[in-house]
Amino acid sequence: MSVEGSWALKISSPMGEQPATLELKGSDSLTGSMNASVGNSELTGSLDGDAIEFKGEMDSQMGKIELTFTGTVDGDEMSGSAQFGSFGSGGWTATRS
Repeated sequence: MSVEGSWALKISSPMGEQPATLELKGSDSLTGSMNASVGNSELTGSLDGDAIEFKGEMDSQMGKIELTFTGTVDGDEMSGSAQFGSFGSGGWTATRS
């Protein structure tokens, strides 16, 4: 399974729904970036079967936010849960664009 490419990401955060663009490269070991209105982040992660995890750090107007996304991949869709450091947690979905 490949997740390489561009994804339209929707993050449900304590600040409401945040749209973002997710770019991923690699197969088992992932690198990439996330661009959102609240900030941008370089990402590293992994893909093991249909289980995906990616992490990064974002400088936002509220300070530095450590991001951790975990979830599952189903073809051209992904979803899961996210941790936003001390800013709480939420869910996310992504569709290949």
